Amino acid sequence: SQLRSAQQYEMPIAEPLPELDAARNFLSALRCYLHYKAGRDGNLLTFDAQEEITEQTFIRHSDPASWMRDYFLHARDIQRAANQWMETSEPNGSMLLTQFRDWRTRLSNSEFTVSRERVFFKAPQLLEQDPGLALRLFVFVARHGMRLTADAERRIVDHLPALSRAFADSQSVWPVFKEVLSLPHASLALEAMHGTGVLGALLPEWAGIECLVVRDFYHRYTVDEHTLVAIQQIELLPASEDPSRQRFAALIEEAVDRPSLLAALLFHDTGKASRSGKHVGESARLSQAALKRMGAPPETCKLVSFLIDRHLDMSALLSTRDLDEPSTAKFLADRVETVERLKELALLTYADISAVNPSAMTPWRLEQLWRLYLNTYNELTRELDTERIEAPAETRPEVAGFLAGFPSRYLRVHSEDDIQAHLTLHERAKEKGVAVDVRKTNGTYTLTVAANDRPFLLASIAGVLAGFGMNILKAEAFGNRKGMVLDTFAFEDPNRTLDLNPTEVDRLRLTL
Repeated sequence: SQLRSAQQYEMPIAEPLPELDAARNFLSALRCYLHYKAGRDGNLLTFDAQEEITEQTFIRHSDPASWMRDYFLHARDIQRAANQWMETSEPNGSMLLTQFRDWRTRLSNSEFTVSRERVFFKAPQLLEQDPGLALRLFVFVARHGMRLTADAERRIVDHLPALSRAFADSQSVWPVFKEVLSLPHASLALEAMHGTGVLGALLPEWAGIECLVVRDFYHRYTVDEHTLVAIQQIELLPASEDPSRQRFAALIEEAVDRPSLLAALLFHDTGKASRSGKHVGESARLSQAALKRMGAPPETCKLVSFLIDRHLDMSALLSTRDLDEPSTAKFLADRVETVERLKELALLTYADISAVNPSAMTPWRLEQLWRLYLNTYNELTRELDTERIEAPAETRPEVAGFLAGFPSRYLRVHSEDDIQAHLTLHERAKEKGVAVDVRKTNGTYTLTVAANDRPFLLASIAGVLAGFGMNILKAEAFGNRKGMVLDTFAFEDPNRTLDLNPTEVDRLRLTL
């Protein structure tokens, strides 16, 4: 009767797809068993039913987790096919919606065309000669937040064997992948890469967690879905109107290495495929193999490895330690060593907990996580200005001379790369008396000034930034024994003055 109704109203009818036979047979057998067990038309797959069905003779798995993985793999195949069929059957829609979609077509470029809020290849045959075209498509998705057409998905799937060979032989993939991770819609791009199989082709380490099930009442998602949801949680933070979450959003703006943070999230549970019960070390090992194969720089590999190795630390402390006990903050401070790493670990922990299930990050737990972060931050930065760096161990003479006299907390709040950049600025300042560096990271500008010390220098710099219409987020001031000061400001450009007028950056430097 449903088929006759569809024909009566001229509704499109999907033809059976041979490639879905296995999925159809699997789900049909499951449904028959559930009906038999319930004695009626009941399709609820309970936790107990998962245990019972694996005891049946027609089931090839005796392990419920393995059987559930098959279930999700088959369900995913059917969902993808249904989504593609609905897209090809979609009506033209209202005139207003069509006009909006027509406006979005202006995003089309020489390689990709946008139509009806979807993106497809202009010349798909070029995939044969240029496998990098597939990765550039996902960069486009990450930048503009649009999904792929069914045609684009099909063409990528058809070329997966060639893409796998190209990615395996290339050590220059990281710059493009890093660009995906740095853009506003990275989670959508990663979801599309996952859906087409490109993520598994690029990262064979990912294949082990596809549709992998953690069977308990706490974990809502499969491991791969949990990972993608965790990355999405980072993306959602800046737009949050919840003051409790806005505090964490501010950490993203404070020069956090977003690509490395998302890469750590991407790999943090890959070790669960081993089913050893101790996945952290294996996840870190897999991440290093993948990043080195893609050509990621050593500092990225080091940070990702650190975050994965420590990714359970804050969660464990929330559950097992008194947060107001000074030893708790001291323990975590010794583990992270720098404020920069503390911020990134706090964000990773926030995303990881939030992606366990929709209600895992309760208001109480969110407040506890912030308290732990704040207590540890204070522990890392509590040294008085009178506690000065004297003779840093294992440091080159020129670096030791630069650091001598700085407050001890300088080493806590700045990474090795920061120190090297500050030393370079210091050398420039010795020639002219002042040196200025302005750079943008994740939507926030950082201004660093190295100069000979004089009264009201910090206030003067703040006045210049205010005069340019900048919104100062944070300021730091350090001075060494040679009378050289290092002032750092993190600021926002609310009117996009510097973005829209690049010459204003030069004028800002000149004014300073």
